[in-house]
Amino acid sequence: MDSFTDKELSLMESLASGINEARNIED
Repeated sequence: MDSFTDKELSLMESLASGINEARNIED
């Protein structure tokens, strides 16, 4: 049941990648 729109999915993906980049910088 995907109730997410493409815009919401791309937003979460960019958010997740941003978090991953921040973690890489901390290391």
